[in-house]
Amino acid sequence: MVIDCQAWGIAFADETKAWAVKHGFTKGPLLGYIDHLKSNYPWPVKNDPVPSWRKRLDSLMAEKDDHLALKKYCDFMRQTGTLRDQIGQGAGQLDGHIQEEIDRARGK
Repeated sequence: MVIDCQAWGIAFADETKAWAVKHGFTKGPLLGYIDHLKSNYPWPVKNDPVPSWRKRLDSLMAEKDDHLALKKYCDFMRQTGTLRDQIGQGAGQLDGHIQEEIDRARGK
């Protein structure tokens, strides 16, 4: 899921398209392109980041120095912003698709 969110988040950038061609993708359907990216792109996050995010939260909660706690929080927000946005966009798109399927099933 994390790689899916990242793939759709960068798929339409010119740099990503050029990377895909340079790394063996030839013209084909959109889902083939996305599959190529998912399989071959050097993803910065390959696995579920939530367990490590929880460890960072524990560290933040245990921090006694308010200034260091704020620094840890700001570092987390800055370092994870792009991925959190991509996950949020993916969740929104999935929710929209689910709602469409519900409407279709109800005959709307």
